[in-house]
Amino acid sequence: MKKFKFRLKKVLEHKERLYDLARTRHAEAVQELRKEEMILESLRREYKTCLFELAEKTKKIFRVRDLGPYYRYMSFIKKEIVRQSKVVSQALRKEEALRKELMQASKEKEILNKLKEKKYNEYLYALRKEEQNFLDDITASKYARGLKN
Repeated sequence: MKKFKFRLKKVLEHKERLYDLARTRHAEAVQELRKEEMILESLRREYKTCLFELAEKTKKIFRVRDLGPYYRYMSFIKKEIVRQSKVVSQALRKEEALRKELMQASKEKEILNKLKEKKYNEYLYALRKEEQNFLDDITASKYARGLKN
């Protein structure tokens, strides 16, 4: 019997390449999301630090004109937090879209792998059946020769 050959081998290889590409793109998106989340967390910590410093200044004797720079800086940080929150949201949406794409590529690859496995099992069954028929023929011919003697 001839060697097993999966007819859709090229399609399976293509689906595997697409899956690898989707996995790489998703990993990059996750890494980007984590980076943007770290930036946002850093901005939030900076805001809290500034707020704490302002509270400490107000406990001591202070001048009102010394508070202006703190309020301007805190206002700037608030705007940066809002802007960075939007960047994080966009990165999260991108990551989710790429995760869905990865899942779809994984499903398509798995479907072809299961089909390949099924075809291979059919091939093995046919091979065993052919082998069994061959052995039956040998046994029958030996038996027939034994009756002639």
